[in-house]
Amino acid sequence: MDTKNIYIAYKISRLVFAFLLLSFFIFLPDSYQKHKDLIFILVIYNLVAVASLFFLIKKISVVDFYLDVVFISAVLYVNYIYLNYLAILFLFPILLYALLTGRKDSYILSAITSILYGYISYKYEGLTLQYFVNITLIICSLFIINYAGLSLYNRIKEQKKYISMLEKEKKKNEVFQRLYRISADFAHELRNPMTSLLAAVELIDKPEHKDKMVEIIKLEGKRIEKILNTFLTFSRPVDKNFSEISIKRLVEEILYEIDRNGKSITMKLDKYLYTYSSKESLKLVLKNIIQNAFQWAKKSVVISAMQKDGYIVLNIEDDGKGIEQEDYEKIFEPFFTKRQEGTGLGLAIAKKYIIELGGDIKVEKSKLGGAKFVVIIPVGEGNGK
Repeated sequence: MDTKNIYIAYKISRLVFAFLLLSFFIFLPDSYQKHKDLIFILVIYNLVAVASLFFLIKKISVVDFYLDVVFISAVLYVNYIYLNYLAILFLFPILLYALLTGRKDSYILSAITSILYGYISYKYEGLTLQYFVNITLIICSLFIINYAGLSLYNRIKEQKKYISMLEKEKKKNEVFQRLYRISADFAHELRNPMTSLLAAVELIDKPEHKDKMVEIIKLEGKRIEKILNTFLTFSRPVDKNFSEISIKRLVEEILYEIDRNGKSITMKLDKYLYTYSSKESLKLVLKNIIQNAFQWAKKSVVISAMQKDGYIVLNIEDDGKGIEQEDYEKIFEPFFTKRQEGTGLGLAIAKKYIIELGGDIKVEKSKLGGAKFVVIIPVGEGNGK
């Protein structure tokens, strides 16, 4: 149950009702002479309802419900003739107060309402049998509706707890399923080089195959070492040694270290873009993304950045063939790769680390024709030079 939306809907509904009621009395013949007190109360009520809707909308306020009861009582006090028709309006603030807050002091509001209604009825009817019948029915209705609101609130609360528990269980199952999938992919990645190693070991005793088999053993051994090292990086938590980092200098450092394969680079980076983060972890993230861009680019890579709402948005684009639509959801999954020599862990590591740093990575279609990786980096404590 979205209590805020219900609360706003309640405020809008009472404003519409109050406005229509005011309009009705204004346009009655000789209305101002006959109902000037009522019109005055309705004008005040409309102003309060407007103020409450536009200026006190952030959280549920107890004052709203008490004001509603007071205004309804004031309307009935100056025009007792409408008592039997408008008394039902008392039920709405009491029901919604109990339903939206779950507070047992809603019974106090019910008691105050009963006293106000009883006083108005007594003033005009006196201690008659009809008075006692009406007051008994109204009081019973007020407290029953209050109890119903609280009961419904508690039931919804229990349902929300149950749904929350189911969602947690679902997330746990998703984690386990992902773990099983990663384990299966990891075993599959290791199986290929292990098969080659075992075959090479069986043939190494034959002199005519010895040199070739030794070369295969070395090659596949390095491949296994690369897979294991990359997987250990994936499972390692981010470095917590935070410092202020210049995004421009960090990207330049990465470009100096990687192989660009003869492709051009265009940088649109402000030298005043700084983040307070882990340099080791952030460098690993950006290095994986930038390397990936150069590996798939045809001729050029463009890196640009801007600061927005406490985050640095870094765009890394290439003019390659791009990412197929069905691969958008898989691209950050461990061991998913379209390159024969790739481990499929680079982008998974980048995604894991940037999330732990408080940011995110998204992938889009680039105007250059290839892929566009959007790296969202929190500014953190550092605010630049």
